[in-house]
Amino acid sequence: MNRISVLALSLLIVSGPGAAGMYKCDDPDTGKPIYSQTPCAPDAEVMELDVHRPTPEQIRRHQEQMESERRFIEESSERRKAAQEASKTAEEAPSFRMSPPQTGKPADL
Repeated sequence: MNRISVLALSLLIVSGPGAAGMYKCDDPDTGKPIYSQTPCAPDAEVMELDVHRPTPEQIRRHQEQMESERRFIEESSERRKAAQEASKTAEEAPSFRMSPPQTGKPADL
């Protein structure tokens, strides 16, 4: 197991810096730049990419934001379910309505 760990770590160290390299060539037909991980022409220009890695503070803020959004969604869902339950209860409850007042003369007895 120790040999596998050393081999894996060695591969990561060796492949790390080269993983961000790109080649830039010009398309002979259009003249527009072409970007590739492998040389696309003998005169290919090697470009180093500036890969952004978030700081621990940025990661923490992102996690806090995600947790806040998760709580908001859960609370919204609970409010919606409560409103639906209240609506069902109101529909199932018997309703007592008064009949509209009658117009005209009272009947003679």
